[in-house]
Amino acid sequence: MQTLAGQLDNVVIPKYASSAAQSTANPSPTKGDLCYRTDLSGFQYYDGSAWETIVPGAWQTYSPSWGSSGTAPSIGNGTITGRYMIFGKTVTFNIVMVFGSTTNFGTGTYSFGLPLTTITRLNAQWPGAAFAVNVGTAVYPGTVYLTSNATAAGVYSPTGTGGSSNAQWGNTVPFTFTATSNLSLQGTYEIP
Repeated sequence: MQTLAGQLDNVVIPKYASSAAQSTANPSPTKGDLCYRTDLSGFQYYDGSAWETIVPGAWQTYSPSWGSSGTAPSIGNGTITGRYMIFGKTVTFNIVMVFGSTTNFGTGTYSFGLPLTTITRLNAQWPGAAFAVNVGTAVYPGTVYLTSNATAAGVYSPTGTGGSSNAQWGNTVPFTFTATSNLSLQGTYEIP
């Protein structure tokens, strides 16, 4: 190990602030190139066709969309926050929604935007878990799934409402959402 440390003693690893800065500074990378991305807080190497994250970086924030199969919902004075982390070809994401007094819950079943939408292995469609909290009443678990076009996630309830199974979450499933409700979901999926 001391020999390796000695060999790397004078090696300078380039740092880039973003993917754009990386492409500008190294427009024709060579397989095996190494760099540090400050926006990802992690190291990357070039595998011959793409830059791959080899050391997990810090969580990154994003603004997830919230849609429905019916009338569009809107967060109003509530909050919707998203975070994600990339490790190699694996993306882990987390979405937290705290509803407010002016939140419009829309109609139909819900979908939530993913941080990166180029997904490998769409057949792995059940990447995570969700929880809906009816404050003061109950916590409802759910299973996150990827939509057929792999741009968003939805949630199914294991018990649904009225004892039905596989009910997709929406404005009235797993319960009728109100300003005192909140929802969170997290999952992991593969990118190319």
